[in-house]
Amino acid sequence: MNEILMYGQIGTDITDWGFVKELEPFKNQDVKIRANSPGGEIFQGWAMYNAIKEHGQCDIQIDGLAASMMTVIMLAGRKITASKNAMIMIHNPSFQNEEDSERSTSEIQLLDKVKQLITDSYSERTGIPIEELTLMLNAETWLTAQEALEKGFIDEITDEVLETATAITQKKKTAQMVFMSYKPKKETTPKSLTVILGIPSNSNPESIFKAISSLKNKNVSLEAENKRIKTQIKKEQKEEAKTITELAIKKGVINKNLERIQLMAFDADFKKTKSDLLSAINEVNGSSVQMQNHKLIREIILGSKTTIDEIKTAKPKSEWTLQDYRKNAPKELENNRELYKKLIKEEYKQ
Repeated sequence: MNEILMYGQIGTDITDWGFVKELEPFKNQDVKIRANSPGGEIFQGWAMYNAIKEHGQCDIQIDGLAASMMTVIMLAGRKITASKNAMIMIHNPSFQNEEDSERSTSEIQLLDKVKQLITDSYSERTGIPIEELTLMLNAETWLTAQEALEKGFIDEITDEVLETATAITQKKKTAQMVFMSYKPKKETTPKSLTVILGIPSNSNPESIFKAISSLKNKNVSLEAENKRIKTQIKKEQKEEAKTITELAIKKGVINKNLERIQLMAFDADFKKTKSDLLSAINEVNGSSVQMQNHKLIREIILGSKTTIDEIKTAKPKSEWTLQDYRKNAPKELENNRELYKKLIKEEYKQ
């Protein structure tokens, strides 16, 4: 399977444009994303989330740590798995390197909006009530792979493990410390929110809100378009499945009574079912052509006057009637009295 590594901090080691560029060649293909990240930039994370969601065929494997924004990104996966010794950490969003008291009311409101988006995403995937999630975020909750599975943050625990300290020890560390124990990375300077949004660095909170709103609207439009495309593809696949199934029935590959079951198979796995059924049809067509060619060669060698039309309607000798033997092998019929009696009975139903 195609693989993409998300090892490092969101926004520095892993950038939105870099990730999207790496994912782009795998359109319509299954992708396994291996993650080990302490989180990072919120809005770059949302861009990655939307890219994975739009792709639709990405599975997420947590190799070591999924903390902060990485836990949101992983929710976009078709299936989420984690190593036995992996850790999941969720907490409230915050500004980097500055006390909340130094922030304006508008900026604090921005954090509240971001928290609501994150909480809604967690609740939608896990089914955990908003009230319970709020308490978990306020407390900075650390989860082992087993606890994450029980809470619904992941779908399965794998046997894969990375060399690191025990889960109990890891819970006492910060997200960055846990990440470093799995995969040390060289620190780089994170980008500011205004750079991520593509607006001037001296933009006021109102401009920031407007840019976020624009980004959100764009994402909504992209999701709507993606849904429309998927619906159209599904419709076209149903039509193609019906056409192939009708051909298979006509060729005798499947019985008419199995038509509904065959269409259900297409719904479950269109690509594989199509490949298998077309292969079966091609085998039947190949056998038919081979039989016609053998008949044609026989007619040429023996000098029979069988026409091309008769060759096209040729059938296996085991299905020959009395008339077929009289027409194509009269001497064989004449020398085989038991065969002659059998065919007479079948002909006149005696």
